[in-house]
Amino acid sequence: MRRFLSLPILLCVPVAGLMVEARAADHPSFTDLRLEVSMLDDTLESDSTASGPFGSVSSSGDIEFDDAWRVGIIAVSARASSDGVFAFGSGGGIQYSDWDDDAEVDQTLQVLAATLRLGVVIRPNEMFHIEAMPYGAVGAAQGEIEDEESDVALYWEFGAIAGAFLTFDSFQVGVHAGYLWNGTDLEFESDANFPVLVEDVEAELRGEG
Repeated sequence: MRRFLSLPILLCVPVAGLMVEARAADHPSFTDLRLEVSMLDDTLESDSTASGPFGSVSSSGDIEFDDAWRVGIIAVSARASSDGVFAFGSGGGIQYSDWDDDAEVDQTLQVLAATLRLGVVIRPNEMFHIEAMPYGAVGAAQGEIEDEESDVALYWEFGAIAGAFLTFDSFQVGVHAGYLWNGTDLEFESDANFPVLVEDVEAELRGEG
């Protein structure tokens, strides 16, 4: 039954990342288009239920994936106060996340989601600024275990992200870190890769970090 506990799950948090962005406007206000690459927490939690003709069995446990990462295209805009230092920041974009494990059982989780950010930008000069932005995201998730795919399910997350950036003539580089809560409910309806008498597996996925 542990096989079902190993179903792909999705609740993670970006803990570090690299950001490269194109800069479109000068101080005190700016709009950036960013390519973000982030490492995600690879330890997840699952409450799973395996069902068959003679009933169901429920279990819970932690899952560790080998790789967990995210890439996103995000646009961020800041409109500064009269002194040009403090600004209201907003942003949004699309992010793709992947969790992969090819240890005892090959399993993956993929998520495509839209995200929205709102927060504060502090820019003491044209070369350096920091951001602090709560955010939320919603999208679609799908898991796969031994070539058997789950139904596409709703994915959600919310949290906060902060970063520091250096601005050059035509681009910026920076780092970011965050904390989030997220989750999804996956369902595998085929018994092609399950033991005898197992017809359906559901996994409620929740987490924070």
